[in-house]
Amino acid sequence: MRIAAVLVATASALLVASCGSQTEPVADGPAVTGSAPNASGTPTPPSAGESDVVDLSKEVVLAASPYQRSEGDPVVLCFGPQAAIYPPDCSGPELEGPFSWADHDVRRENGITWTDTTLYAIGHYDPEVGEQGRFTLTVPLSPDPPPGYDTTDRLGTAFTALCEDPTADVPDVDQADRTRGPAGMDEEQALLALVREDLPGYAASWVSDGGVMNVLLAEDADLDASRAAIRDVYTGPLCLEARDVPSDEALRAAQDAVAARTDLRFLSVGVGGTEPRLYVEVVVADRATVEAIHEAAGSWLAPDHIVILSAVQELQP
Repeated sequence: MRIAAVLVATASALLVASCGSQTEPVADGPAVTGSAPNASGTPTPPSAGESDVVDLSKEVVLAASPYQRSEGDPVVLCFGPQAAIYPPDCSGPELEGPFSWADHDVRRENGITWTDTTLYAIGHYDPEVGEQGRFTLTVPLSPDPPPGYDTTDRLGTAFTALCEDPTADVPDVDQADRTRGPAGMDEEQALLALVREDLPGYAASWVSDGGVMNVLLAEDADLDASRAAIRDVYTGPLCLEARDVPSDEALRAAQDAVAARTDLRFLSVGVGGTEPRLYVEVVVADRATVEAIHEAAGSWLAPDHIVILSAVQELQP
């Protein structure tokens, strides 16, 4: 991987793991969690408010896998990030209701019983029972998501160029060479150091087709000064744009503040995308959790720069 690509994938995700699957980082930032890019190429974060809050008095849905450590232990629903070990080792809410291992394709090893299939649990979740809560099924587990279940990938983006002519500001560039790749390893290395350490208002960066370097700045950043600073170290194809997004510095500070809230049951905290946001994945986005996240991050981020993703979702009518 050349140095420029590091701008796209620099990440150090903070994970508080249960069980499940976790994909690779797809965007620049101090931490990234998420899955494959969506079709639209643009994240669609919900606004902060009532839409974020899960009402646990209603039926809810949880995508998970049943797991039993031994015959004497309760069956639990395993979800969230999972370490790549065999046999698996995970925890989750205790499972109650209509369930039998005989109804599923199971695996057994060293007394552990589990299934590799993600199933959808519909019922009621009580987070106050035991360490991980209790999930009581109202219908049997199903391999198919219920109607209205939100599978939107809110982190994935299409890494397209921010401009049409990435070398328009470089003198003596032949028209045929205007999309030629970056100008070498040393320049890429210098650019990486600049944007990550000493470029005011820096928000995100990525490499698009043809080796074009794209640098996104916060809205109040000085475009001319930023371009001059970049061109002092980098002569390759460059697209530079300022937009209503939080700076990387603000996102890092907000991320640290939320991650420090050890009283919250979150799965991961991170940032990413070409419209940088703080992404907080929690077990359940009840009112207290949502308010605590916004309180922790509010000194640096506006509400619409915070995306809260809940593993436990309300069942849609």
